[in-house]
Amino acid sequence: MSGSGDGDGSRQVSYATEELRAALPDDEDEDEAVSSTDVELALSQSVQQLLDAVDPYGDECSLYDVDEVVPGDVTDQHLAALAVHCRSLIGISIDGCTGITDGGARALLTAACCKPLRALAINHCTQLTDRTLFALGSHCQQLEELCVCNVFAITDKGLRALARGCPTLYRVKLSSCAMVTRSGVRALARLCPNLHDLCVQKSPGVDDNALYALAQYGRQLTTLNISYCIFVTDAGIHALADGCKQLQTVKMRGCMRVSDDAVRYLMATCPDLREVTVPHSEMLLPSKLNSRLTKIERQ
Repeated sequence: MSGSGDGDGSRQVSYATEELRAALPDDEDEDEAVSSTDVELALSQSVQQLLDAVDPYGDECSLYDVDEVVPGDVTDQHLAALAVHCRSLIGISIDGCTGITDGGARALLTAACCKPLRALAINHCTQLTDRTLFALGSHCQQLEELCVCNVFAITDKGLRALARGCPTLYRVKLSSCAMVTRSGVRALARLCPNLHDLCVQKSPGVDDNALYALAQYGRQLTTLNISYCIFVTDAGIHALADGCKQLQTVKMRGCMRVSDDAVRYLMATCPDLREVTVPHSEMLLPSKLNSRLTKIERQ
């Protein structure tokens, strides 16, 4: 965090104060109106608490659980303050910050402090869209890990931009992102050769074609979660097993079109497989396969 940005910080607080004033009804009674001084003081204190959570002298800082650091709602103005004051951020978690929009996310991600960013979690940030992924792809090209859950406006278009700009991605978790389909998975597999860990659970657009792409391009994949991808069938699992020999963990809970035979084929074909969640609770494994697994979960 830079100590030389006091003037910029004041401008950020003033900007936020003006926005909050504008949000007040015109006919607000004078004795009930929030004074600009009170608003400015509250926001200034809130922003300072957030800035205090970052090592002021660190060249590579991480900031996690922002919603716990800042009392009340985290806003775009908090992210703008980080963009002004932080020297270097390598990890950010803004999980559950539902007040944040693409404008705030882009203000932070396109700032110089986020150029070395390697990990970002935006779970349940429901106002974010592909615009945030565009900013990641164009400005955070060292990104290795992205976690996104219940961000419904994320689409394949954003994933393609992300994959083009961030080829070093190692772990991508996309849960309950209903607009993600085979096209987005294909882009990640084709453009991110170091992808080891992929979660696309509860994505109805992910089907056998997505697994064909992983089998073709995702040869480094070790962990895959396709739980509740209801259009995955035996054909996709067979292709996955043939192409991704380094798989160690596969979760297929709720994939009711996948048969026991396909699961057995996966286990027999992938020698490093140690953990599997199977679609059917009644599945029986041959003893030689069962003894090799360290963990098996049944639906």
